[in-house]
Amino acid sequence: MGTPIYPPPAKGDDCLACFPAGETPSSVYVSLTGVKVGDDWAPSLPGPPNGIWRLDQISPCYFYLIDPDWIMVWEPARVDGSRFYAWWYWGLQFFNGEDSDQCIYRFTNTLTNPVGAEYYGGEAQIMLVADPPPISIQEIADLLNIEHTADTMFDFVPAGAANVNILFARIADGMNILVEHDLS
Repeated sequence: MGTPIYPPPAKGDDCLACFPAGETPSSVYVSLTGVKVGDDWAPSLPGPPNGIWRLDQISPCYFYLIDPDWIMVWEPARVDGSRFYAWWYWGLQFFNGEDSDQCIYRFTNTLTNPVGAEYYGGEAQIMLVADPPPISIQEIADLLNIEHTADTMFDFVPAGAANVNILFARIADGMNILVEHDLS
């Protein structure tokens, strides 16, 4: 199950606009919630991509996912602010979130009208395994006194627009802890 908590994920190339030197993660997670199908959606298209997705760093301030169905991008430090956007692999954009401030971790989809759209609505929340803001998976594990072992794993489970469930598990002693975390 899941992703190891310890050791921390590898560090990526410095994105100094948003992270201290040496602290930029090599990957982030995004929780997509509330994306709906619009009037132009067809059964040949995949359903809304609500869930948790991992984006890997491909340049200092650019995180990217390419999957058989979806492409997602988080640019935390553009000249004009921050942006999270995503589209179906074959070209249909389904999410566009922008903010004039840099280093933004929460986005509301600007595509809000179901008329003439395949997908619309929803929110995206960027989450880090280590090195917050606002709190990391490692800090949550520490608050719960979860022992730092190589087989301690976690998974994200969406729990609504403003929350995510974090499941901690360890095979050695059968530990299973589910924590609801408020992302707002």
